[in-house]
Amino acid sequence: MALVTRVIGMQNLPMAKEILYVAVILVAHVSMADRAAMKHEANFALASEGVAIRFYTLGESVPSREPVLVYDHPLRKGVLGQTHRSNGEWLGVVDVDLEQIKQSFGLKWRRAYARVLAHEIWHWATRSEEHNKCGLFAERVPHALLASDALLACAPPRPIVASGF
Repeated sequence: MALVTRVIGMQNLPMAKEILYVAVILVAHVSMADRAAMKHEANFALASEGVAIRFYTLGESVPSREPVLVYDHPLRKGVLGQTHRSNGEWLGVVDVDLEQIKQSFGLKWRRAYARVLAHEIWHWATRSEEHNKCGLFAERVPHALLASDALLACAPPRPIVASGF
């Protein structure tokens, strides 16, 4: 489960007028070292968009005003993450299949999880189904890119700031 809070200003990102904090609450046990690696990668992927992601374990207190639930439960095979809508309205629910990612990516699962999470958080924050033709924001991100040490070349199709956050 995860929660989102909007905070005005932040010393670490002086270019952003508004920062969208995303608190991801992990239900499955993930070590502190793994959480740190996932946090670093996810924040790297979305920092230019004014998003800061923090990881918590179930039961920790998380300040929030705008809920976004992130579940780490199984999805259908081949689907690593998804964002939900109902009757055209974007719901504050993001699914990321932690176990499928661990099984598919071996030692690189932390990077892959963070990149899938960043992709889905972008969809939720922009309320958009748009995709690029390449990079992290492609419709079907190649597994090789999710685990790659290479920097992600393509920017999102639309900036989060243009979406009202």
